[in-house]
Amino acid sequence: MSIDYYAIVPADRWPSFGSVQATLDENTAGVRLRIPDGLTAEDAFATARSGNGVDVVCAGLSVSITMTFQQLTADDVDADNDHDDAHEAIVVLVEQGIPVQAGDVLIWMGGGTSAFDWHPGFLIFAALADSFGATVVDPQTGQAYRKQDVAALVDIAADMRTELDGNRHLYRVAGPWG
Repeated sequence: MSIDYYAIVPADRWPSFGSVQATLDENTAGVRLRIPDGLTAEDAFATARSGNGVDVVCAGLSVSITMTFQQLTADDVDADNDHDDAHEAIVVLVEQGIPVQAGDVLIWMGGGTSAFDWHPGFLIFAALADSFGATVVDPQTGQAYRKQDVAALVDIAADMRTELDGNRHLYRVAGPWG
């Protein structure tokens, strides 16, 4: 069974690599985004990826999280068009009255992602929701998570890590999210 999660970030709130890291630094312990060669902290986060992933260092280990980025077009945000994976996430948002516009950026996380990868992945999604107006969508349940739901995203991150090693308490976050 495949598990997919999406985050949709408003175009006018799209962060730089450095601003995502700053939010992670303020709220988590042990998650560092890795800036690919040729990019800087000022570059847009969507360009700060390698292949189909976002590289991080988490708990001292290098991890490549399976994530893809897509800037939405007018055709993409038409809830009547069922032409790609973004459709599920967009329908959930439209049904809940959450605006989605052309230019917004959709991030997909799923596929080959392991429990170890989900942990920092959900913390990145929490950072995007907390500081950059993202809505995180679980199309399997129809749940949408926004800024007020960051604690739930952090709990999901801890639960995913617990599946791997049973040490949930070691991966709780510090600061406002803790």
